[in-house]
Amino acid sequence: MLRLKDASIKTKLTSIILLISGFCMIMVLSIFVYINQVDKQESTIDSISVLAKLIGNRSVAALTFNDKEVAEANLESLKSHPSIILSCLFDASDHLFVSYIASHNSLEDCQFNLLQHESISSFEIEGDDLLVYEPIFNDDEYQGTVLIRASFIVVQEYLIRYLLVALFTGLAVSMLAFIFASRLQSVISTPLIKLTQVAKSIAENNDYSVRAEKTGKDEVGDLVDTFNSMLMTIEDQSEALKNTTKKANEANEVKSQFLANMSHELRTPINGVLGMNQLLLGTQLSREQKEYAMLADKSGNVLLDTVNQILDLASIESTGLSLNTEVVDMKIFLDDIGRLFSSQLARQKLDLVIYILDEVPNELVFDPIRMRQIFINLISNAIKFTSNGGVSVNIRWSNERLQVSVEDTGMGIPEEAQARIFESFQQADNSSTRAFGGTGLGLSISQEICDAMQGSIMIERSTEVGSVFTFDVKVARASDAIMQRPDYHYDGKVLLLAESFPLGKWLEKAFIARKISYQMTNNMQDALNSLECVSMVMVDAKFGLKNLTKLVQENKNANTRFVWLGWVGDEIPATLKNKVEVLYKTITTNSLSTVFKKQAIDFPLLEKEELTFRLLVVDDNIINLTAMKSQLQKSGLTIDTAINGLEAVKACREQRYDLVLMDIQMPEMDGVEATRLIRLELQENAPTIIAVSAHVMEEYVEKAYDAGMVDYLCKPIKEKKLLQKVRQYLEA
Repeated sequence: MLRLKDASIKTKLTSIILLISGFCMIMVLSIFVYINQVDKQESTIDSISVLAKLIGNRSVAALTFNDKEVAEANLESLKSHPSIILSCLFDASDHLFVSYIASHNSLEDCQFNLLQHESISSFEIEGDDLLVYEPIFNDDEYQGTVLIRASFIVVQEYLIRYLLVALFTGLAVSMLAFIFASRLQSVISTPLIKLTQVAKSIAENNDYSVRAEKTGKDEVGDLVDTFNSMLMTIEDQSEALKNTTKKANEANEVKSQFLANMSHELRTPINGVLGMNQLLLGTQLSREQKEYAMLADKSGNVLLDTVNQILDLASIESTGLSLNTEVVDMKIFLDDIGRLFSSQLARQKLDLVIYILDEVPNELVFDPIRMRQIFINLISNAIKFTSNGGVSVNIRWSNERLQVSVEDTGMGIPEEAQARIFESFQQADNSSTRAFGGTGLGLSISQEICDAMQGSIMIERSTEVGSVFTFDVKVARASDAIMQRPDYHYDGKVLLLAESFPLGKWLEKAFIARKISYQMTNNMQDALNSLECVSMVMVDAKFGLKNLTKLVQENKNANTRFVWLGWVGDEIPATLKNKVEVLYKTITTNSLSTVFKKQAIDFPLLEKEELTFRLLVVDDNIINLTAMKSQLQKSGLTIDTAINGLEAVKACREQRYDLVLMDIQMPEMDGVEATRLIRLELQENAPTIIAVSAHVMEEYVEKAYDAGMVDYLCKPIKEKKLLQKVRQYLEA
């Protein structure tokens, strides 16, 4: 049945006809054979019974006069019946009188119990033999019994001949049925086969103008009509789809051309602004001026990065991704990657470490710009979504494959969001209260680059304690040289006060690789107890300047070196400058070697001025927050800040404000909800609230006014306009 299920419809119809006709024929022949067998058996019984009765009548005189010769002659007459194998004549005392025995039998076969057969004629079947008992009476007086044993073999032989005839008849009928079935099934199968051929032709050639031929007005004919009607519908829809696709492609080409043109129109002025700002930073500036210029530089770079990602995606969609490969020094490339994130790590107080396995060659061949994009997108995302701990990058190379994993200790990505994060303009959180910004293009572009480099990018795992992203690309080596590690040694013992992951673990491996004796702890008391046993103390900035100062003060050995593992912009107190060396993060094998060669670089921390006036500015973007705060401070206002709606509500509960500048889209609680809550709780004591947002759509403006905001300012806001608006409401 399983094979028949996959057979052609022609085979199925023929098989069904043959199976039904064969089954019916077998049933009929079986019934006829059975009836014939029963009839033949009954006929034999009747025939032998008549012979027994005839022999009994002829043997009455022989039994009366005890004439055995006559009796034997009577029994000898049975020789003409080949089925009879034994005949016995018993007298009135049931003693054997005479017998007729065919071959293979003996007198012992004539020993029977005749008591139950003396009254009436009877028979019984014993195996393949028939036993017939015929009592002999003379004037109602019992004279004896005739017993005849006959064989049913003749009947069986007859049955076998009948079965052979039936078999040949069945074969003949089956052949005729097959011939008729083969001819008749074509009435159904031929139209269906033709319909199948038409469907296959359409599938192969995508030609929906073909029509199936109708051969009858039955159900198959209706099927052909329905099929043709469906083809007409598909043909119309296909034509409409082609026209729509053509228009969409034309529109896409126009969009791509527009974005390509905008690439020049946008990047040129942004780069000009950033370049001039860099020149400005190189001039003599006050601390306040330098801070403003640095904030402008950061904002300009964020804008440039966003524009670059959008235009990059447009370029990839328009012309495809091209790679410009060159020989790249991996040590320089990876050190540059680490330094790129120094300021971002400093803002969030995080660590970044890079593990480079020994098999990584000194020089590889790839497109450094595209490869840098992948590293920057993955590491910046990891830093963005991490609030404590840090990021660890592992790099290995084998069989012309560069394999990189980026692990963080962040919040993780929800399982339902993991499937879409590699799509364009998609983020783990797309809501208006998301905590992190971005275009949602970084991972999409990274995936395009990995595909072009015959590789892949994926999220290996993501839980509430961190995520691991990996990418694997094809990269050939440029030479057989292995990356050279800095050659240095240290005879003393190092005390390391740091958290285990990621910085502590990385430094441990570096010390072990160079056989430097060390002791690592994350407990301040343990560090104090170990001061006398070490010659160098390394203190992670996460433990704070207070603990560093205490360690220096408690130290009794004037030769002990202290190294502060700080972030760019950190400044140690003047009292420690001559006692503590500074090693700035991101720490690499090269920068670590400078400590043991007694080389360190110091960077000054930008001082903050004392502020005199107060005003609540609420924005989740630190740069925007700082810019508005500084602009307003120059007007003599006292400024307080909050980075989300919850902090704004809390600040209003604790402090009375005359004016609040409220961003709309913020994490945890947005500006609209915060305004409603402030109005509800403070009632007539609620401050005047002005919306400050990058959203320009009418629906956001209406939501702001409905919540109780009195005005709506759209970003970017020029300083003059901001001050005019603030003065307007303060004077009112």
